[in-house]
Amino acid sequence: MRPLNEYDIYQDIKKRVETRYKRRAEFAQNLVGCVFTGLIGLALLYFGWGTLFAALGFVMVAIAALWGIAVAQDFVKLIFAEMSERALNRELEQAGLSGYRFHQEKAKHRLEDDGEISVEQLLEYSEDEDLRSEQ
Repeated sequence: MRPLNEYDIYQDIKKRVETRYKRRAEFAQNLVGCVFTGLIGLALLYFGWGTLFAALGFVMVAIAALWGIAVAQDFVKLIFAEMSERALNRELEQAGLSGYRFHQEKAKHRLEDDGEISVEQLLEYSEDEDLRSEQ
């Protein structure tokens, strides 16, 4: 495989950052929706006591409570994903791989003459590793 150029590295980093912020935005949207559903339900319970609105408020509070459990689970997943990424970066730096390195094994499938598929393992590498091996 060819070494990755700066544009490929930029695109990969951009994708990772966008994924991270998309996760955060989805968590925030769920949190806001859950809180507002609960607040509206509580308001309906308080102001509509003895009417049909109180029943609707009770249902909304119950939905917000269940939704809150899901939001709490998303929060824990988000925190551990961030911690995992930071720990990986720290370990890479301690191993002397502080720059951006992109290692990914890929399988190249090829159809043989007899009709069988053969798999060749390829390794993508960054340009600065090429430079180090030349020195």
